[in-house]
Amino acid sequence: MEFARISERDLADRIPYLQGLLKPLAFDNAGPAVSRARPSRVSDLVITAHDGPRPTSHYRDWTFSTKISGVKANYFEIWTEASKPRTWILQLAYLHLLLLTPDARKKLLGIHCDPNEPLTAPHAAYKRGLHIHALAAGDPIKDAHLVLNRHRLANNHLQVSALRASWADAVQMVADEILTLRFSSTS
Repeated sequence: MEFARISERDLADRIPYLQGLLKPLAFDNAGPAVSRARPSRVSDLVITAHDGPRPTSHYRDWTFSTKISGVKANYFEIWTEASKPRTWILQLAYLHLLLLTPDARKKLLGIHCDPNEPLTAPHAAYKRGLHIHALAAGDPIKDAHLVLNRHRLANNHLQVSALRASWADAVQMVADEILTLRFSSTS
């Protein structure tokens, strides 16, 4: 059984919802721009956030400015069209914070959600709901799945409405606890 399933109409509503969701992180008070894109797999649809006009690069490279100079954010969702017409299934939703230095883009933090990770897969209990990756920690810590809101997101009942509440909590946590820190772009 697939989880996190929504209608075509609800999928269209994701764009204004994501602009509002990501607003606490965004430099632009209206929130980032959000666009739909089709990757190479025709049955997939990507919804991703970015600054200004829609970029032409790969969606995983699209970023938007945060309230902190030198720190960018990257957010995208991948939806797969279900066999039932006009129904979509969330495969993953990923948020990354990136520190821009004169030499590189360094991933600081990732908040991921893979609601349709097979129950038999390693770490599925942690990956299916929202989880943090401490990307700046490097190997092997960056690969650990540090679960958020597990009590709210039981593995047998992952619904988009529950994920919405968890994402709102996670974004506000990042705004309050990470974007209030001082970053040096020369490190």
